[in-house]
Amino acid sequence: MGEIMKIGILTFHNAINLGAVLQAYALNYYIEKNIGQCEIINFIPNSDIPRIPYILSKNIRGIRVWLKDRELYRKEAKFKRFKSYIDISKKVYIGDQGILNSSLDYDILISGSDQIFNMTLTGNSISYYLNFFNGKKISYASSFGRKEVSEAEIKAIHSELPKFSALSVREQSAGEIIKREIGKEPQLVLDPVFLLSKHEWIARCNEDISLPGEYIFVYSMEVSSALEQAAKYVQTQTGLPVIVVRGGGRPGLITGMEDSACGPEEFLRYIRDAKMVITNSFHGTAFSLIFEKKFICVAHSTRNTRLDNILNLINQRDKMIITGEENYDEKIICGSKCISDLERYISLSKVYLQQSVR
Repeated sequence: MGEIMKIGILTFHNAINLGAVLQAYALNYYIEKNIGQCEIINFIPNSDIPRIPYILSKNIRGIRVWLKDRELYRKEAKFKRFKSYIDISKKVYIGDQGILNSSLDYDILISGSDQIFNMTLTGNSISYYLNFFNGKKISYASSFGRKEVSEAEIKAIHSELPKFSALSVREQSAGEIIKREIGKEPQLVLDPVFLLSKHEWIARCNEDISLPGEYIFVYSMEVSSALEQAAKYVQTQTGLPVIVVRGGGRPGLITGMEDSACGPEEFLRYIRDAKMVITNSFHGTAFSLIFEKKFICVAHSTRNTRLDNILNLINQRDKMIITGEENYDEKIICGSKCISDLERYISLSKVYLQQSVR
């Protein structure tokens, strides 16, 4: 019997960000269950290098948050609890130099998902391009997060991506950039959250929170008058209470219960049990599909590439709310009818991963 293959993942897993943590969990879980031993490498990019020892900086931050912002403290505690479900390396690698000078015991490294090729986010960390590793390299659903790339990114594309045995991206625009620069055409795959079944996500819902019998769930990534108008219309038409969670932006004009300390398990439960979801978030849209909910998708003012992509895949691009003046009843998307349109892409994404590690 051969040795068990050990796979390492480099992604954004430390952020207090619902989408980042859920995609990291999904990729780690799927690989562990279906492919081989796997863990996320606890890498701190250049942009987040602490000025004092890492452990000390974590403890000081925790004390400061506890003293100044109890809601944020509660939120971070929920994220910490959810991260206990993710296999993360005990060793911490701080910055490009910290990981470059270390010996890593992995057979294969996977870079992705998320905007790991976006060097403006990471303090020009080239480590997400796996330059420090001489073994088999794979990218999964990697992204630049925008349609134009920097000189540093172009240099990294040319020096590092030709060394990958398999390349995949989550947006067509990222594939076009890579093909233009090095002549390789990456495969388009889905965000890792789609690798898990509805029932696997149900197992991660917080069942202990008390919710209304029926309610509307609003997940907003920015202050948006179009989203606020949609929420107000649905609330007026249905008379149902509203629960609001914000992934970004300041509190806006939505009447309802706002959960400012929402963690990943609460987020999953809110979507699973909602009568309808209203969102301008990719992961809000993704989980509305996974949980087969009726939902309204509102355009994001600056980060709309992924929303465009996923709605195109389910042939619902014309349902996106742009101005807030549309007929909302005609714009409702039925997740239970549309999830079947993604089955082929989910299957292709799984096959890509399974074949790439062979």
